[in-house]
Amino acid sequence: MIPEAFTPLAVHLWQSTLFAAGAGLLTLALRRNQARVRYWLWLAASYKFLLPFSWLVSVGHQFEWRSAPAIVPPVFSAVTDMVSGPVFLASFPAAKPAPDHLPVLLFVIWRFGLAAS
Repeated sequence: MIPEAFTPLAVHLWQSTLFAAGAGLLTLALRRNQARVRYWLWLAASYKFLLPFSWLVSVGHQFEWRSAPAIVPPVFSAVTDMVSGPVFLASFPAAKPAPDHLPVLLFVIWRFGLAAS
């Protein structure tokens, strides 16, 4: 059992080892690329051993997430709705929301980039 004081160090070591293993697998996958690509991978893995992930998380907590301001409908739209009256009271079938293709598109672009490298 690891003493309580050494728990952060143990977590840092296993995360860094996992990161280095991932860098090693990427190095094998990119062995046909130039040596500088593999150099930068190993340099990133080395920096991971120097910088614990918990420090990055604590730095990230210092920044505040900003939410988008609420969208207020224009005044003209509200007046138009009041003047139109009964025409808009008719029941129309609910329109299906348009599917969001952006995540799929980004995944396909990423896969093509991965296959090209």
